[in-house]
Amino acid sequence: MTLTQLKPYTKNLNLLVIEDDKLIRISTIAVFKRLFSIVDEAADGIEGLMMFQSHPKFYDLILTDINMPNMDGIEMIKIIRKDDALIPIVVLSAHTESDYLIEIINAGADCFLPKPLSTQAKIDSFYRLSIRISDAKLMREHIDQIEEENHLFSEELSVLREKSTLSYSVFKEITVPTYSSTMIEDQMLPLSSMVTNNSEDLKSVPTLTPTEASSTQSKQLHVYNYMDNEDLEDIKEHLSRLNSLLLIVGSGDITFEEVTEIAYYLERIGKSASIYPESYAIARALGMLSSSIQENLQTFIDKSSSLGSFCKTFGLDLHNWITLIFQDGATSVDVMDDTIISNSQMLGSMLTVTVSVNETVAMDDIFDF
Repeated sequence: MTLTQLKPYTKNLNLLVIEDDKLIRISTIAVFKRLFSIVDEAADGIEGLMMFQSHPKFYDLILTDINMPNMDGIEMIKIIRKDDALIPIVVLSAHTESDYLIEIINAGADCFLPKPLSTQAKIDSFYRLSIRISDAKLMREHIDQIEEENHLFSEELSVLREKSTLSYSVFKEITVPTYSSTMIEDQMLPLSSMVTNNSEDLKSVPTLTPTEASSTQSKQLHVYNYMDNEDLEDIKEHLSRLNSLLLIVGSGDITFEEVTEIAYYLERIGKSASIYPESYAIARALGMLSSSIQENLQTFIDKSSSLGSFCKTFGLDLHNWITLIFQDGATSVDVMDDTIISNSQMLGSMLTVTVSVNETVAMDDIFDF
């Protein structure tokens, strides 16, 4: 094992070295400065603890001696563990008695290395530990990036849901008749007449008729029957199966077969709808989304937890499209076009967003020891 082989795993890590022996501290730092991004030093437990507490979450690894003035390593480790239970701590000590080692482990140390430690031994000993730390750090960064993506997606979903809710309210608006007070007064019978001619007058009570509705109320809802019944039933059947699959997207255990089925049903709905000019725009958007999912099956699975809510909303949009156009009625035949097309494009773009991590390693010269 050489410095060049170890450096790709340590070059982005920060190390804190705590050692009271100045010569040992200098030689140790000289080696690790070639490996780690930052190497800070402290001469005893108190100084080391102050540096750790003043830079929370800054250090990725601590290397400490045990026997030191002012505060020994065991006491320092116990205090550090109260603040951070995860940071790896490596202990260097000339004492190897079993009782002593048990005390070090109970204090919260992750690894024990006996003194004196040669340069090559230092490199070999830190190989596995550095891989573990580096992988954990990359994983945390990846999780942070995913959470940031989720946050942005959630904000976009909130806007889309609000837009969908407002649109659906307009689509479902039914014309409500309004009545003129003058008309009501004109059509009412005199009270005396109702009393004296009770049986006949009751039969002649006029029916109220609506006046001209406002501009908003005058919008009529129409049920469109442009699609062949067989094609419509196929779409409904495929949509029912599609929505069942979309509901499990966010469960975390969706399979390749289920994602492939989602793409298939989107394609089938699109093909049936593409025959008719009225639904061609929606059909084209669904066809493009189906192709995008088929080309990014693994990405869809990897991002399924963040896609769950969006897929459920998307399924509801498709259901609303069928319900409004062919059952309840809508103000126009293309009322859902913009919503479904934009959501199809949004879902497709989620699958093509990639996170690149620069893994290029600047190879240093091999150092001889």
